[in-house]
Amino acid sequence: MASATDRAHMRRAIAEMRRAGVLERSGGPFGAVVVRDGVVLGAAGNSVLRDHDPTAHAEVNA
Repeated sequence: MASATDRAHMRRAIAEMRRAGVLERSGGPFGAVVVRDGVVLGAAGNSVLRDHDPTAHAEVNA
């Protein structure tokens, strides 16, 4: 079962996906949050379409 902290990080990943432009169709429906020992190291959304870069996945951008 996911902890409250896990759920908070998932909400952040969803927010990053929305911020990346999924609603405007300028980004794919993907967001990522990289966490180590409870510290957020990076967070980003997919920007493949916006940046015309096939490597600009959310997990790479984060």
